[in-house]
Amino acid sequence: MRRKQVNILILAITMSLLIIGCDSSSDPAETTGTLTVSITDAPASFEAVNIRFSEISVIASGGEPIVVSDSVQTINLIEWSNGLSTPLGNIELEAGTYNQIRLIIDTASVIIDGVESSVKVPSGAKTGLKLTHKFTLEAGSTYDLMIDFDASRSIIRTGTPANPSYLLKPTIRLVSVATSGSISGTVTNPDNNPVALALSGVDTVSTVFVDTISGEFQLAFLEAGLYDVVVEDTTGARFDTTGVEVVQGADTDLGSIDLN
Repeated sequence: MRRKQVNILILAITMSLLIIGCDSSSDPAETTGTLTVSITDAPASFEAVNIRFSEISVIASGGEPIVVSDSVQTINLIEWSNGLSTPLGNIELEAGTYNQIRLIIDTASVIIDGVESSVKVPSGAKTGLKLTHKFTLEAGSTYDLMIDFDASRSIIRTGTPANPSYLLKPTIRLVSVATSGSISGTVTNPDNNPVALALSGVDTVSTVFVDTISGEFQLAFLEAGLYDVVVEDTTGARFDTTGVEVVQGADTDLGSIDLN
């Protein structure tokens, strides 16, 4: 009798383990990843450049826009230059390939000498700037996308000096944070407001102000590759070098730099 009870107990435990095993094997595999979108800016000679975003979307090949954020956000681009950035939104998406980011800009303004002036936003920006950027989102991963909004080249001054007006012509670069790198250095004589630039061919890819106290600068969010670097102050004193290599996930330090 006792042996029969033991056998029944063993059978019950075995059946329970089988049921647990079946339940575990039926758990669905992870099929989604996370997209985060942030924004940075190159320095510009404005006290403020305010851009009001009403929607950020991502678009898969042949698909409809998927809203990453529909919160109305007014970003002063000047606050997010010199390697600083601020998040715009994030979303969990099905793993797969995506090829466009869409930004909807409602309004824009600049502040110069304490006076705020409106900036005309073209109709294309109000209905959605479609920016090509193909990337693959892996299941269980996070893809960090940086929007590099170049305010100095995006705000076009029109009209007369006595009665100026402004037009928004967005100059934007999209970069994967994970696959980007940076170039840094320390200017030994930074008193005259130096500016550092990273160039690819004739294109200025990144611009930063050099810290006038420490002399330090960092050209951030650069795609891996070779760049020319120019540092120049307001007196025309200059440093330049070619073929600076940027490596994914690393900083290339140029060391001490003398402007001559």
